[in-house]
Amino acid sequence: MFKLKPCYKDYLWGGTRLVSDYGKRPEKLPLAESWELSAHKNGQSTIAGGAYDGMEFGPYLDAHPEALGARYVAETFPILVKLIDAKTPLSVQVHPSDAYAMAHENSKGKTELWYILDAQDGAFLYLGLNHALARGELLKHIETNTVEQVLRRVYVKPGEAYLVEAGTLHAIGAGIVLAEIQQSSDVTYRVYDFGRVGTDGKARALHIEQALDVADLSDKAILPQRTVIVEHGVWPIARNRYFSVFGVSLYGKLTIAADNESFQALLCVEGKLKAGEVTLQKGETAFLPAGEGCMLEGKGKLLLVSGGKPQE
Repeated sequence: MFKLKPCYKDYLWGGTRLVSDYGKRPEKLPLAESWELSAHKNGQSTIAGGAYDGMEFGPYLDAHPEALGARYVAETFPILVKLIDAKTPLSVQVHPSDAYAMAHENSKGKTELWYILDAQDGAFLYLGLNHALARGELLKHIETNTVEQVLRRVYVKPGEAYLVEAGTLHAIGAGIVLAEIQQSSDVTYRVYDFGRVGTDGKARALHIEQALDVADLSDKAILPQRTVIVEHGVWPIARNRYFSVFGVSLYGKLTIAADNESFQALLCVEGKLKAGEVTLQKGETAFLPAGEGCMLEGKGKLLLVSGGKPQE
């Protein structure tokens, strides 16, 4: 078991909350995303401490494939875990399915889970459409910069979790800090960016044709995941074929059992605790190889993340 140092992303919509509230130390601001658990080529975590100190996470997994677990023999690391600070809204975007992403991007698709850590009064997500549209109708809204009119607003509060499946038009609104657990993919099709320009003074690229190809044009509502939060113990947040996510409330001691089928990762989102010989503070992440369990001790809250189950 070891801690991980994140990879930082300074996208223009980020802020300073990950620095002030979660102890991150980027080289520059704004800090939009902290890639806590990542073996993706566009940003890898680095092992912090122990025998592999300073080693990137991907090469470690190449050298120790058994750490992934029996479910992932000869596979690449399947997930990516981030902390996100949306000082201003993210672009309206959509992610492709596995089939489309593999055919067009040589990549996995992207289904993701958002766990709300903090939200200002009135903060909301855009999740899907407020009424069903034809492809041509959505294109017209994109061309006339009226996409916001047809998106479903979902007002959020801390502790809620939302599963955002591939094909869902979405955006994280201003004033939200969240943890994102997703497939290990960096493919995003942007359809609207609030008229912003990048650091080069140019409008950021849109990906309209690809977005129209993959967007779910139904009016399916996306509700919070049903969870029962406990004072001390573990509760399920999401379990699907891509990832499993559990919440852990700790007040004293608690054993995390070993899983021979999958790795596990611990993201501390509140308090301070010991996980075996590793101390985790708010905002820190540890990786637990398959076949290893640990004893938790302290007071806090964390997200326990592992691989998905194909049969679910």
